[in-house]
Amino acid sequence: MWSISKRNILLLTLFLVACASLSTSNIFRRSTQFNCRTVTPPSRARRSRFCSQRPKVIIYNRVPKAGSSTTLALLSRLSKQNQFALVRLPYHNYSKVRSEIEAALLRPGRTLICDHFNFPSIFHGDDIAYINILREPVSRIISQYYYLRYGDRPAVEKNKVLHDRGNMTLDHCIQQDDSHRVKCLGSASSVSVGQSQYFCGRDGGDCSNLKRKELHARAMGNMEMFYSVGVIEHYGAFLQMLEYTYPEFFRGAYALYDGSRVNTAQEKPQYILPNNVSLEYLSRETELDQILYEKAVMQQKLQLQACANFS
Repeated sequence: MWSISKRNILLLTLFLVACASLSTSNIFRRSTQFNCRTVTPPSRARRSRFCSQRPKVIIYNRVPKAGSSTTLALLSRLSKQNQFALVRLPYHNYSKVRSEIEAALLRPGRTLICDHFNFPSIFHGDDIAYINILREPVSRIISQYYYLRYGDRPAVEKNKVLHDRGNMTLDHCIQQDDSHRVKCLGSASSVSVGQSQYFCGRDGGDCSNLKRKELHARAMGNMEMFYSVGVIEHYGAFLQMLEYTYPEFFRGAYALYDGSRVNTAQEKPQYILPNNVSLEYLSRETELDQILYEKAVMQQKLQLQACANFS
């Protein structure tokens, strides 16, 4: 009698274990099929956070001469189409950035805050997201050099640069000795980590006191941790990634973009491409930003693939 009862208990236990395993398997299949953020394969777990997020505020602290004017024009159209507020702020005004982010988090509706300022590392969480675009560093430096002098900007600003930094070709500038080169081209940091500084902390804060390699290392970490990032050389793919990632803001972005060349430089006679010696110099000087750029290329590709597979 005891042996029969013991056998029945054993069979019942095996039956319950089998049912539990089957139920767990079904739950896992349903979760991975319908919700990429509930249960994800280990290889995708880190990047599932990029799939179909719904933040209240997006911050685009745009890198200069990296397709930001084209993106700003696109955002203006999207803000009307997708009904979110587009807020532009003064350049590098930390207190204004902070107060505007705080206000946007409290008021109803969705807001995208943009313009040239460093990564405002004071805000993290599900209600806030960060985007940015990078450009191949050497081509960005060339574009910026001539834009400051001859670009479509107020004459008083161009004349000030021509007066303070000189009216010369980029080749002529690079041939100068160190002190004169800094005057016409800009500081060593503005060349070597010109893009990295936008992914570090606020201007005037702790990032301003860091050495270039330390600033670059912090920028690399911030970009991986907080940003949906793209490069203008693959601008169409960047817009597709944003549509997957933040559909309430960027739905229809790729359709609005006609595939034409991103507006990164003006076709003007003063824009003279540098010679090979100058290109080699700029390539050496922008080595840190080149590492950041290559990381952005890979990060954009991985983010797009991760969410496209879950769409």
